Amino acid sequence: MEQINKVTKMVPSGFTVDLKEQTGEDEDVLSRMGDIEEGISYTKFLSRIIVGSNLDNKKNFTTEEINEWPAVDKYFCLLESRIFSLGHKLDFVYKCQNDKCGKETNMDEDLRKYTHDLSEGNPSKTDPDYAYKPKLFKEPNTKTFYSTLSNGKEIKWDILTSSGELKNIKKNRDELNRSDEFRARNLAYKAESGEWVTISNFKMFTSRIMSELREKIRTKEFEWDLTMQCKCPHCSKIGELMILNVPTFFFPSGV
Repeated sequence: MEQINKVTKMVPSGFTVDLKEQTGEDEDVLSRMGDIEEGISYTKFLSRIIVGSNLDNKKNFTTEEINEWPAVDKYFCLLESRIFSLGHKLDFVYKCQNDKCGKETNMDEDLRKYTHDLSEGNPSKTDPDYAYKPKLFKEPNTKTFYSTLSNGKEIKWDILTSSGELKNIKKNRDELNRSDEFRARNLAYKAESGEWVTISNFKMFTSRIMSELREKIRTKEFEWDLTMQCKCPHCSKIGELMILNVPTFFFPSGV
C-alpha cells in the first residue's frame, strides 16, 4: 500500500483532521473556473485532501458535509495544507492601493504568523502575533446561538458556515450589503406567537441595535479573516490583502 505523506491538525472547532500532501490533480480542482464561480472550489479541494479525522471517526468527507462546518475550520485547513505542502513563505507582488502611487513591489510573508497548534490550547496573549492567530471556539459543539437584545427581543443565529457564505457568493455584487453577514447566519427573532422568524429586512432595528448584533456575534465567533497588511515602500501607505486571494497562495512559482 502506498504511504501517504500527511499531517494531523486540530481545527478551531476542536476536532482533528489528517491533511495529505497536495498533488497536481488536487491543484486542478482549485483551478476549475466553474467551481470557483460557484464558490465550491475550496470545499471540493478539502474533500480530496482530508484523509482522516476523529470527527465521527470518518476518513473522508463530502463537499456537502464540509459546507456545514464552521467557515473558520475550512480556512484553517486551507492554510495548514498550504504550509504543509508548499511551505510557509508566501512570495507575491503587491500593488500599492494609493491611487497616486500604484507602484508594484515584490514582497513575502511568513504564513506561520497566522496559525497555531491548537492541540496545545489557545495562543498566548503575549504572543506579538496573537491578533492574527486562530483560537478554539468557546462553545465548540454549539451550532446555533441564542441571546436577548437590549430592546428585549430574543434572537438566534447559526454559526457561519460555507453554506451560509454561498448565499452571498451567489448574489450579484451590486446587491451585497453589510447586513448580509446576518442573512448568511440565518438571524431570526422570536415573535409574540413564540415562533422564530428569519429576518430578511432590518428596518426593525436601529443602527445602535445593529451594532449590538455585530458585537454579540463577535463574542461567540472569533474573527479570523486571514488578512495581511502591506506597507508600500514608496509612499508608506498601508493596505490590506486577503491571503487566500493572493494568486501564489495556491500556485506559488518556483516550488
